[in-house]
Amino acid sequence: MIDPLVLLLLALGTVAGFAVAGLLLTRGKVRNVEDYITARNSMGLHVATATFIATVMGSWILFSPAEAGVLWGFPAVLGYGIGSAIPLVVYYFVGPRVRRLAPSGHSVTELTLARYGHGMYALVLFVTVFYMFIFLAAELTAISLAFNLLTGLPFYVPALLVGLATVAYTVYGGIRASVLTDSLQTLVILPLMAVAFLGAVLALGGPGAMYGRIAASAPELLRLDYLPGIYFAIFVAIAITGANIFNQAYWQRFYASRSERVLRRGMAVAAFAVVPMVILAGLFGIVAAGYGVADVPSVAFFSLVVTTFPEWVVLVVFVLVLALIMSTMDSLLNGVASIFTADLPRLTPRISSRNLLGVARIVTVLLALAAIVIASFGFSVLLLFLVADLACSAAAFPTLYGFYSGRIGGTGAAAAGLGGIAVGFPFFVLALLASGADVATFFLLSFASALGVSALLTLLFASRRERYDLNRLAEDVAEIGD
Repeated sequence: MIDPLVLLLLALGTVAGFAVAGLLLTRGKVRNVEDYITARNSMGLHVATATFIATVMGSWILFSPAEAGVLWGFPAVLGYGIGSAIPLVVYYFVGPRVRRLAPSGHSVTELTLARYGHGMYALVLFVTVFYMFIFLAAELTAISLAFNLLTGLPFYVPALLVGLATVAYTVYGGIRASVLTDSLQTLVILPLMAVAFLGAVLALGGPGAMYGRIAASAPELLRLDYLPGIYFAIFVAIAITGANIFNQAYWQRFYASRSERVLRRGMAVAAFAVVPMVILAGLFGIVAAGYGVADVPSVAFFSLVVTTFPEWVVLVVFVLVLALIMSTMDSLLNGVASIFTADLPRLTPRISSRNLLGVARIVTVLLALAAIVIASFGFSVLLLFLVADLACSAAAFPTLYGFYSGRIGGTGAAAAGLGGIAVGFPFFVLALLASGADVATFFLLSFASALGVSALLTLLFASRRERYDLNRLAEDVAEIGD
């Protein structure tokens, strides 16, 4: 086991470096609430590409795909990789449309309130905040699990360290700090991932030796026709896509991008980049299973790192995890804070812009503290995501449909989303109670039925009598302070 003091000092240096960079890069750049939560039309192509890559890649990339590989094999890993890119493909089309419909917008909840009214708004607000908070807690849980495995220190130590460092520059600089540090973190993440994976392959004797070991001990994980893995691949693609529709970090970046062209190109590059990286990360879960070091699937990648890799690879991976976590955490913290900040002027019209900025910063701190507390328990990273993903998958279709058609009202959209949740939830419970191949089967039924039923109900509730003029969104959604 690596000396805990060495890892602690390395962690302190890494998080302090990113925190100082975030503070310096945003010095004097946050003058009002708009700067804090939107930074409208400020991102050029290179910055947009970097921030989309950093936003889509959290520390989950080293935990959840590997866990899926241990449990469901190569088809599940392949599905995870492709599924991770699908939200970016969806946003490639949705993002520019949202910018055109509501050029002064800020958040998915704000647009939903203007388009549908309070009923659907309540549902979207719940699933958005629930998902992003769980995502935030899962990121801190990931570093807590890894740190505990490597050093034996309690879960709360890394959660506090990373959480407070990220809060320091996010509270100060808002989305500008998140975007600018994303560029720096991407420059760290991509080469570190390449070095870590290359070092891992060399340490294990090359691809041939790795394949032979897996084929001898866990051959079913290599089969493309492994049915539970195929079921997992389908449902995880639905879950990832549905959940990311409510990732406010993306909606902020719709507006922060300088133009539709910048937005589309940044999304496209990020989509192509994430697929091979997720697949590579997931393959190491299969390798861990083949080498017999995957007793705890949620930390399979790190179990493999600790037991088989040289110390320098372990240290590289550790820095990589810290960079991944901070790049995602700052986006999530500012994303949730922006929801409350953008929505409050509608709910409390007399609140001042200065007070709104204070609210945004207070919300950021409170969210981080709550996530730190949850991370201290070390729950399963994959399970934390799935709990939130189901509700998002049911609400995704009716939410987006309203930005393309005026033929459905808020009551119909909310009923469609709740109907999808009601049908999918019993299968979700059965999946948690099942064992073996039945787990993937019930999860597939859960997510497919949630999405399918909500989509069907949305189309059924669409009425020719509804005549919402989508052009009204541009008038109903204004910049804060206008």
